[in-house]
Amino acid sequence: MSWLFGIALNLLAGFGAWKAGAVTAGGAGAGLAVGTAIYVGAGPLFWLCLMLFVAGSSALDRVLPSRDASGERSAFAPPAPPSASAPVPRSSPVSQAKGSRRDAVQVLANGSWAAIAAVAYGLTGASTALVALGSALAAANADTWAGEVGIRSRRAPVSIVSLRPVAPGLSGGVTTLGLGGGAVGAGVLAVAATAAFFHSHAALGQAFSVFQVFLLIAVAGFTGNLVDSLLGATVQAKYRDERDGISEHSRDANGRPRILLGGFRWITNDAVNWLSSGAAALLGTTPLSLA
Repeated sequence: MSWLFGIALNLLAGFGAWKAGAVTAGGAGAGLAVGTAIYVGAGPLFWLCLMLFVAGSSALDRVLPSRDASGERSAFAPPAPPSASAPVPRSSPVSQAKGSRRDAVQVLANGSWAAIAAVAYGLTGASTALVALGSALAAANADTWAGEVGIRSRRAPVSIVSLRPVAPGLSGGVTTLGLGGGAVGAGVLAVAATAAFFHSHAALGQAFSVFQVFLLIAVAGFTGNLVDSLLGATVQAKYRDERDGISEHSRDANGRPRILLGGFRWITNDAVNWLSSGAAALLGTTPLSLA
């Protein structure tokens, strides 16, 4: 019955997200799989943590509607001219590979590790799987909040590797405001996940306090956000666009392949999100595994 109820509940949630323009039809289908796995494997409270991430992402996208010149969402990009103290390299605005409607690949990139952890908990009952679930969602939430808050910064983003100013929207570029947003995003999800965790595994409180579990999830989530930026700056594929700028699209509007400027062609933004979410899940469970 839990499977049937989970499927029905997530069908309703997916349909609502699709009607609201938050996801594509494929994204709604992927959300059905992720949401059902979390509901059945980890329980309704962790499913509510997933809904907190989904609803919060959509709300931020509407409350903070800044966009780059291409009309698409641009992570860490300032809406106003940067300060004179941090000039941006001459380049056209970065063209992001995808818009604000999440497709199936985006949904799986952000939610597959949480779903895997939920299934692992359902099969084994291991408490570490729940911490991995919370940490993966915290990383995804941190990345979303960092991007949506960071685009409001009046200062130019800098590379997380070289600390030199980079073009607005370039993967791997960060702002102080964006990093703050990421920390808050990780913390918000960590509060919810910690509450769900102790409701499901109160016995673990004998070895770890509520604050310790919260700190594990929050730090793992924020670190996952930093890993996302680090991978974006070093290995994510970037291409030259027709305006002599930078794009995450591998092909132009006419379908012609673009010149690879840096990174690896197979490392897309979705791959970066998936890797950083997995890193957060692993980091969050390591102290518990060693205890």
